[in-house]
Amino acid sequence: MDKVRACRQSTQCIAISNQGREVGIRKALIIAIAIAGTLFGGCAPMVVTSNSGSVVIDNASAFNASKAQTMADAECQKHGKYAIHRPDNVRDGQALYECID
Repeated sequence: MDKVRACRQSTQCIAISNQGREVGIRKALIIAIAIAGTLFGGCAPMVVTSNSGSVVIDNASAFNASKAQTMADAECQKHGKYAIHRPDNVRDGQALYECID
């Protein structure tokens, strides 16, 4: 009992206790970041098909529309054109861009 009381009064014991807490918080933060990366890493838009007339981007949504537009523009610029989004009513996660002059 005296050892517990002495440790509570000692700043060294408090520092050791806080270090353990900080390590636990860091581990939890690393695990949370890893899980978030796994969940959201596969959601990035990517070019499915591209030719001089059109580009199809997969995993396109309202949250990453500007990135999908940039990718489509880059593909169309290979042919000296720029991309125009052609919306459809199909909710398949794919966006069609037409390459025009």
